[in-house]
Amino acid sequence: MLLSATSGQLADRYEISRLIRWIKLFGIGVMAVVFAGFLWRDLTLLFVALGLMGVHSTLFGPVKYAILPQHLRPEELIGGNGLVEMGTFVAILLGTIAGGVVVVRGSGVGWRLVLAEDVEGEAPVARWIELHDSTSSSIDYLVCASPISGSNKLRQLLWNRASGVILMSATLTSCGTFDLFLQQSGLSVYTAVQFLRVESPFDYRSNARLVIPAMRTDPGDARRHTDEVVERMPGLVQTLGTLVLFASGKQMREV
Repeated sequence: MLLSATSGQLADRYEISRLIRWIKLFGIGVMAVVFAGFLWRDLTLLFVALGLMGVHSTLFGPVKYAILPQHLRPEELIGGNGLVEMGTFVAILLGTIAGGVVVVRGSGVGWRLVLAEDVEGEAPVARWIELHDSTSSSIDYLVCASPISGSNKLRQLLWNRASGVILMSATLTSCGTFDLFLQQSGLSVYTAVQFLRVESPFDYRSNARLVIPAMRTDPGDARRHTDEVVERMPGLVQTLGTLVLFASGKQMREV
């Protein structure tokens, strides 16, 4: 809007075909700035390129209409103006659609998951934004999405393609049933699933002991809590074949 009047004056003052060539060369330079912005992941540079493309469109607007009288008869000007206007808006529309398609398909399943609507009755998709330090001075944000369950993928890539599957593990049941496993694996929709639960030959009552110590410290106080774990561990570990599990890798290394 600020350069509209100036653009019209330029179109009247200079030879149109030469002016068009200079403006298009300017557009190529702006595209080079866009390429650099994507290459360096520099958001500031991309916004500068966006502003320069607006300048390019402002400069080119009067020129593309001013050249029509040089190539069309007077009775053809109305139709020529209409075709130029139509071409402009069709290009804008197709560019917007193509950009959306490139973003969604070119970035893999990430954007598809971000934009997809959660289906009622199925596991939702977790969506979040992470702040990342960029190589440039600008701030970079990473948009993330991930399904909280792999049941749909398992149905699409495995269960629906296999004629038969045998699953064996010591941890398929929860509280004595297969319900949780069926839900998380995507097998709950199939009616022909068969189960076999075999008791473990391991004598837990004779060879295992469940100890819930009355800890004096809170896990939130990492230093004191780790010191207390170190203090209590010798009294619990009485054989060389003891497996100790930690929820914190840092605490495991310190203990």
